[in-house]
Amino acid sequence: MNLTALHENFIRNSFPTALGRLPVNLKKIERPVIPVDRWEVKGDPKFLTKTFRFQSIPARNEFLKFLLQYEEETNHGSSIMIRDEIVKISLRTKSVDEITSLDKEYSSFVDETFKDVVMYSGFPEGDLKNGHPTPKRDDK
Repeated sequence: MNLTALHENFIRNSFPTALGRLPVNLKKIERPVIPVDRWEVKGDPKFLTKTFRFQSIPARNEFLKFLLQYEEETNHGSSIMIRDEIVKISLRTKSVDEITSLDKEYSSFVDETFKDVVMYSGFPEGDLKNGHPTPKRDDK
């Protein structure tokens, strides 16, 4: 018996079903669970660092495209190391040799971008428009 079946059985036996239905909706979650580690502070001078792993090279490339676009728009760069499906990002404001609010804003952008790319990486190329995922619809 799988976990969903055990959960449904527990709910059915634990709550009265006077209305003829369960008190909760037991629908499956279609979105993947995305574990996101915290950014680490390392080094001297200090910098923020985090490693991301992707399921495919195209998803990794989509992620990098958004990061490079952000860097161009904000004029604030990072150190990016790429190896296969793994991307390691390090952030530090080089002009003052420390972590600044610009680095913290960039790290938040990176986390949100990672979530978006992982959630929508199953869509064909071109479905991520203007930096926002747009799922395809079957209106036939």
